[in-house]
Amino acid sequence: MSQNKEIGIIIPYEDFLNISDETKQKMLENQQIEWFISIKKDKYEQLSDEEKQNLKGFKCTEREPLRAKKPDVNKIFENMKVPVTVSVKQIERDLKEKHKKHSKPYVPLKIGKICTKKKGGR
Repeated sequence: MSQNKEIGIIIPYEDFLNISDETKQKMLENQQIEWFISIKKDKYEQLSDEEKQNLKGFKCTEREPLRAKKPDVNKIFENMKVPVTVSVKQIERDLKEKHKKHSKPYVPLKIGKICTKKKGGR
């Protein structure tokens, strides 16, 4: 990476072909990210001059991009010591009770010439 770039990102060549020209131009204009295209030497040599021209401004490398493995969600919960038992019906019931406690309809103080405030009483 050059000295003024902070991050280097590797893109497979097959994915690079699907990127639009406008997006490629924006990628080159970015001052903080340096873009690398992952392509093997023998495959690069087979490219035509026009295809090599499309790679102008990008650096080619043989390194493959890092692929993060997605964790298996079921295994994560199996390893937990506390069993997770929350039912959707229980949550719905709790929300309904909370709504009943806190919801009061809006009543204006005056409807026409009639005052709706309580009078007297205990």
